[in-house]
Amino acid sequence: HIYTRFSKHVIASLLEELEEKASSSSLSNTLSTKLYNSVVNVDQTWDSTVQPLSLPTGMELLMADVCGGSESPSMARKILAWKKEKGCKRGDDDYWSNLEQVNRDIQHLFATDLSSSSSELQSWMEEQQKTCSKGMNRSNIFTTCTAKEWDAISNNESNVYTLPTANMANILIKMRDLFSVARTNLRCMGEAAGVPVEPKEQMDLADATMKVPGVIAAGVPGAGGYDALFVLYMKGIATGGGDGASSDEVRDTIGELWRNWSVTKDEDPKKGGGVSTVCPLAVRAAGSGGVHGLCETDLGW
Repeated sequence: HIYTRFSKHVIASLLEELEEKASSSSLSNTLSTKLYNSVVNVDQTWDSTVQPLSLPTGMELLMADVCGGSESPSMARKILAWKKEKGCKRGDDDYWSNLEQVNRDIQHLFATDLSSSSSELQSWMEEQQKTCSKGMNRSNIFTTCTAKEWDAISNNESNVYTLPTANMANILIKMRDLFSVARTNLRCMGEAAGVPVEPKEQMDLADATMKVPGVIAAGVPGAGGYDALFVLYMKGIATGGGDGASSDEVRDTIGELWRNWSVTKDEDPKKGGGVSTVCPLAVRAAGSGGVHGLCETDLGW
């Protein structure tokens, strides 16, 4: 799903009162009542939105829990303080606006070229997925080479690949490049604000994950930090069961990389000091209908 928060003006007056009483150790009864009424008031104009977004057939999302957490609220406050001090500056270093735009571009790509209405590409993906789920000895071309090698498929100079395959390569390259731009802006924003949004340890892990054949993108989710990683990938041949419900070759390779990943970080606890251990989470993305969010799976990890 794509979540858009409500506009600040909805609770602007309440926020002003809160800032005025920021030095107080607790909320006054009056402010507490106003906060409660703002939330439960059905006449309040809440303009937040929730839009469904589904991964196309043959594409999966995997998450990892990285031991050694981060203080997300504190990090978010520092980023917002930096944004307020920096102002709405336009240019190459306007990381906030650049990130907002690239997120919209990613959303647009999912809604157009990777949507169910893109019949030619969906037909190709569904055909490949059926091949994988049947356990046939035929790999999805995008799961046998790394994202950097997809350019050759897109160019198709020797006419080795079909037109739908070349088109799919072009779309996946766009997706790969957009996530790369998002990572760059997040990392630069963190550096400018003095916040470890994508610290070197996480950057190294994401880069190593990107080298796994079939992986489209990897990076830190949410507010960033040391405690999690996501990866978007193309499903490989099914493993652990003929119906493909359990796992697949690409997922297994990613899991093996993560389970064997261990690096020593700065000993400062605020920087997630100690040894970093990465645990793949036995969940998978669910569709926007019927079941929502993440579904537990029996990956045996």
